[in-house]
Amino acid sequence: MHSSRYLKLFAVCTLLYSCSKNTNDLTPPPAAGLPTITTSAIISIGSTTAVSGGTVTSDGGAAVTARGVVWDINSSPTLATASKPLMALEREVLPVM
Repeated sequence: MHSSRYLKLFAVCTLLYSCSKNTNDLTPPPAAGLPTITTSAIISIGSTTAVSGGTVTSDGGAAVTARGVVWDINSSPTLATASKPLMALEREVLPVM
């Protein structure tokens, strides 16, 4: 008599466990990190031009959507404050105006 109850309990528990969600399917992929870059020294500095550039050495796990050099005639330029926020090439003559 007791073995029949245990068998039913085992069957119900097995059914409930098999119907539970698989948490592995719900785990989001890891977030991408920041890219790693190597910058070139600024050379050939003239009154209206300079040459610089850089290389993306690691994309950090996400697509690189823009490359270039942020510059300004003032110190510590950012994308928000730069005179010309982004030069299109990895190495390019930068006109200073």
